[in-house]
Amino acid sequence: MQAAKKNFLSLFFALFLLLNLRPMPIQAASSMWDTAKDGGIETIGSEAFGITSGQEKDPRILAAGFIKVFLGVLGLVFLILIISAGFNYMTAQGSTEKIEKAIGQIKAAAIGLIIILAAYSIAGFVIDQIFNVINRYD
Repeated sequence: MQAAKKNFLSLFFALFLLLNLRPMPIQAASSMWDTAKDGGIETIGSEAFGITSGQEKDPRILAAGFIKVFLGVLGLVFLILIISAGFNYMTAQGSTEKIEKAIGQIKAAAIGLIIILAAYSIAGFVIDQIFNVINRYD
């Protein structure tokens, strides 16, 4: 049984390396590098974000961006909690106390994810409605 498991893992690892270390086609030069050479980082920023260094960004857009980044970080925290709880569950070694604690952590993380997704969707809806009202009267 151990030999079969070892052979399977070796095959899996070899396939993983084969598929991920193959030559990848690349492009020679992109317009971003030409832009960086000609105009610098400000030109790239203005093309990427649609503003120049002299313009001020609308505070509503900044707030919307902050909310999205904050909720994205909370999603990353959820992922870390799930991985940690899963590790605790896998290393419980049959101890019912450790298993129950790990399951409790997974349940708490899942409830947190539901709250994060609800907050993300509510914030997105409210921000869209605010932009619709503001754009209607501009």
